[in-house]
Formats: sequence, C-alpha cells, structure tokens
Amino acid sequence: RVAVVNPLRVEVVLPSTFYSAVKTGMSVTVTPDFPGASPRLARVTVVDRLIDGASNTFRIRLELPNADLSLPAGLRCKAELGDSIAPAQKRPAQPAATRGAETSSLRLQLDSVLLSPARKQP
Repeated sequence: RVAVVNPLRVEVVLPSTFYSAVKTGMSVTVTPDFPGASPRLARVTVVDRLIDGASNTFRIRLELPNADLSLPAGLRCKAELGDSIAPAQKRPAQPAATRGAETSSLRLQLDSVLLSPARKQP
C-alpha cells in the first residue's frame, strides 16, 4: 500500500462549547511533534455533526499541506484555534454595567492530535 501524505489529515477533538465557533474553511495553526518542524496553517474541512454525550466533545478534521513531504503520517501535534475563537457562554450574560470589565483572550491548545494520511491508494 502507498499512503498519500500530501495533504495530511489532522483529527482534533474539541469540547462541545466550541461547536458554534468552529466553521468549515477556517484556519488552524498546527505544530507537529517532530524535530525541526515549525507551525503550519491547516484548514478545517469537516466539523462533526455529532457531540459525544459521554465526553461532551466533538471532532473536526483539518487538511494540512505537506508539499515538501517533510512530515510523515502518524505524528502527534498541537493545534491552536487562535485568539478570535471563544467557547459558548455557559453562564448568563453580564449586566451592562460590568460588560467589558473583564476581557480575556483564549488560545485553545490541544495535545495528542494525530496526523494521518489523507487517503490511501492501492
């Protein structure tokens, strides 16, 4: 069997609070756990329509360009959704008088994300 490693497919598991924030086509920074590998931009290709009730998570799939074939399949990596992505509010909205008093930036960093071949050819 021959595996196609350009592009690589990245499978990411996220908490359900991010479900409404993640959209197909958005960019995600992926850093492979591999000597000499630098962060790369991947694109969201699939947002799973099923939330796992036991873990309260859902999956997304990313497409990671690997034109130089420098990354093998099967690596662990970290994925960062960036500062503009925020989870859905779990608590009621703040009263108008306190809005803006607390500002925060969220950078979700996920460990143990796997890179896999995009497809296999016979």
